[in-house]
Amino acid sequence: MPSTLDDATLRAAQAAAAAAKRAGVTVTALTDVSGARLAARLFAAIWGTAPREPISAEAVRALAHAGNYVSGAWVGDELVGASVAFFGRDHESWILHSHISGVAPGAQRAGTGFALKQHQRAWALERGISEIIWTFDPLIRRNAWFNLVKLGAVAVSYHADFYGPMEDGINAGNPSDRCLVRWHLHTAKAVAASVGPWPDPGEADGLGPGSTVLLEADSDGNPVLVGPYLARSAGPLLCRVPADIEALRDTAPARADAWRQAFPGTVGAALADGFVAGAITRDGWYVLTRDHQEDAAG
Repeated sequence: MPSTLDDATLRAAQAAAAAAKRAGVTVTALTDVSGARLAARLFAAIWGTAPREPISAEAVRALAHAGNYVSGAWVGDELVGASVAFFGRDHESWILHSHISGVAPGAQRAGTGFALKQHQRAWALERGISEIIWTFDPLIRRNAWFNLVKLGAVAVSYHADFYGPMEDGINAGNPSDRCLVRWHLHTAKAVAASVGPWPDPGEADGLGPGSTVLLEADSDGNPVLVGPYLARSAGPLLCRVPADIEALRDTAPARADAWRQAFPGTVGAALADGFVAGAITRDGWYVLTRDHQEDAAG
């Protein structure tokens, strides 16, 4: 009989293969100079930094050569997605930090990103790594849905201007506020998410008694602080996120900035006090609950 770890690794590899098949891509390690250059150029195109690259081909090549995670998603001979992650330490445990992952615009809704992350999960488990971390902009709703619902990860902390000023085509002119995501690869939540389906956690009104709304939107789409976070609630906390913060940055920058300013005292304060954001509803509500150890998958 295989061990639990071996069985989990096998099932993760099967889930990754199924995700790649659904997306119509082949995911492979990028180990040579050619692959590193293609990945760096793809990242530059996605982030709008060409000819400068968010991560250089030399760095991609060095990370791969040192045994870190560098992979690409292919459609035929075309690289349509790539991901770079490196090993790190969290207290006494080894983890994988997913530094950059991107998918070409034409392949974003085909499941390519999900296939890359499931490949990353299987790769990590094969090497005895049970947790992957990364950062994301918590105001981008689609990324929150992807991270918390489709992958089964949790957001655990909020960091104002994490990277400092950024100059790429996506982030230029905006503070690099980020949430840190932890993806516990063995949990029942992560295992279920690896194969789907991904049900909506529920409309905000149906999340049960005891929920406390900290942040909502008015009829014009402006943020409304219902109340500052107070360390007294044991029930779920609800915080709204705009439908498309990236569009707001162009069409209503003052409103976008107001949303940005509303997050540290609500989502940020709750996370700092031990809550985690483990879900977001389809209608745009973060659901924050007190941290607890999830049941491990068998």
